[in-house]
Amino acid sequence: MRLLLAILLLYSPILYYTAQYLIQELSLKVSTQIDKANYKVHQIFIPFGPMPEDWKECSASWQPFQVTRWDREMCETVILKAMPNRRELIDYHGVMFTDVCRVAIMYVHGGVYADMDVCADYEITFPDCDVCFFKTSVGVSNDLIISRKNHPVFLNVLHQYADYAWVNSWFYLPYIREMYSTGPVRFSLAVSNYPNTTVLRYENLKITHIHGNSWHSWDAVLFMHPWVFIFLGIAYAVYRRKRSNSINISKDV
Repeated sequence: MRLLLAILLLYSPILYYTAQYLIQELSLKVSTQIDKANYKVHQIFIPFGPMPEDWKECSASWQPFQVTRWDREMCETVILKAMPNRRELIDYHGVMFTDVCRVAIMYVHGGVYADMDVCADYEITFPDCDVCFFKTSVGVSNDLIISRKNHPVFLNVLHQYADYAWVNSWFYLPYIREMYSTGPVRFSLAVSNYPNTTVLRYENLKITHIHGNSWHSWDAVLFMHPWVFIFLGIAYAVYRRKRSNSINISKDV
């Protein structure tokens, strides 16, 4: 019981931000559509290995547009251009670094950001809005963003990415570190209810999402399938009961 209380205390900031997000309402306004030629498309690929074949097909679906593929060096440059006084933003690694980069790109250049596992339909058109985000089961997604450049919401996101590095401590599981430092939960809290932003459903746009989940770690299954916690709790209770019975039998003997 003491161990469970210690874990609850440790994760209390996580519980606080989760509750904060759950009580916020997301707007789901449908906007008029504008010519896709007005937008440039940005993608990031900093390889941790060979590019999956389905990612290649997805990336190719954006070829009718003017596409810029960003690498590590380009990302560092645009991050420092967006936030020259917050150099700690380039200290993130792996997918958390790409999370920072995509926000900086949208602030400096605007246009469309699409993850490598987001495929465009050839008839796609874009909503007419200052900034469009898209709703998912965990909040607002950062895998697809449509925006005009220099929108201050992205500066708000970058400031929070820099200020909430506390969650990168070793005692948080990898999935929690990603979700609450630069991932969907932190992103959702940073953009939710921000002025002149629009949150839409993916159904408003002709895309296909193949859900690469390249950032998921070994512990992701625990958070994506909460019933696992119930199983672990039951297993722990059974273990404690058997151990108590064994101790009692030993005393009797």
